[in-house]
Amino acid sequence: MKTIHPNILEHLRSVYTPGTRAVLIKMNDPYTKLTSGTKGIVTDVDDIGTIHVNWDSGSSLGVAHGEDSCRKIEEKIHISSLKSVEKIVYNKPAYIE
Repeated sequence: MKTIHPNILEHLRSVYTPGTRAVLIKMNDPYTKLTSGTKGIVTDVDDIGTIHVNWDSGSSLGVAHGEDSCRKIEEKIHISSLKSVEKIVYNKPAYIE
């Protein structure tokens, strides 16, 4: 099993928290339809440092640490999209008051 230094894992988890917007820089997978510039919402960072993302294109392929790359982006999210973000990340409905 692939391992990752605990400090790197901690850093990835602090940067890529669930709900964070990310943009794909490079995906080292010849079979994926994802391209550089594709944006998505982070759902999790697992124990080997893979950043799991629900891409806006519909894919949910993870960004593998050491193979692929993405970066955090700051985007304004419209209120209408908050319900879908919370469902994706937490699998429960959102309530906006």
